[in-house]
Amino acid sequence: MSGHEANDPKIDVFFIGVGKCGTSWIYKHLSRRGDIGVPKIKEPYILNHPRHEQASQIEALYDEQRPRCDFSNVYYWDTSIPEKIAEHNPEAKIVLTVRKPSKRVQSHFAFLQRNGEFVDRGLVDYLNSGDSEQLVERSDYQRVLDRFGDALADDQLLVLPLELLAANTEQYAHTLAEFLGVPKLALSEEDTQTVLGRSSARSPFLSRAAKRLAGQLRDRGYLVALARLKELSIIQRMLFSQSSPANAEIDVNELPKRLKDLDAAYPNFLRRYGVHLN
Repeated sequence: MSGHEANDPKIDVFFIGVGKCGTSWIYKHLSRRGDIGVPKIKEPYILNHPRHEQASQIEALYDEQRPRCDFSNVYYWDTSIPEKIAEHNPEAKIVLTVRKPSKRVQSHFAFLQRNGEFVDRGLVDYLNSGDSEQLVERSDYQRVLDRFGDALADDQLLVLPLELLAANTEQYAHTLAEFLGVPKLALSEEDTQTVLGRSSARSPFLSRAAKRLAGQLRDRGYLVALARLKELSIIQRMLFSQSSPANAEIDVNELPKRLKDLDAAYPNFLRRYGVHLN
């Protein structure tokens, strides 16, 4: 990322998702480094603002450190994002965080339950009833990357599996640093800790209300205020219990065939993008 001037109002690296695959750890890790442009709120959604507003949003949410990174997971599912990234910065790098599809689906469903959704249902029942949140389709990583076509050069894309973070945190961090073009640093004690453990909603009604309020604050541009509210431990304790949701673990044999097929294709997907897990 050398060569970018500090006053160049562009994002250099887009962490497009997918959700529940380690982006929160990356955001915390890069924030602690202090030599990378990290926004004041994890998901700034820079590309969701009109083009004429993006520079002012960057100025408000970032300091002068480069490369600047945007950690907005919903970019992953937005079919317009490849074009928007190309318009914003055709040289931007893209990081796709992934994990074994069935594990990602289980984690995402637990996250929905944490936010007060589907609390009276198990995952298998939810999937067999239509998968309204399209959790399985969100786990088809190749389908999403195909949207970028031939627009990305090999050195513009990094696929990072959560399995590597769990198995070798240092290698994971160094792989990321090399891709970003920044020095490889020793990990801090915080880097070895889990960022987001499983939890459940104390009150589904309150969790759903808090989710709606967060969306309203985001839509109205109160991003920094929203980030500070999320960090308040008293709010976390009011909304969530550290216990795992009911029916959090399932029998893999009960999963739909589509999800089993994605699991089977996952190792080949990783190898296609130069990732080899032991």
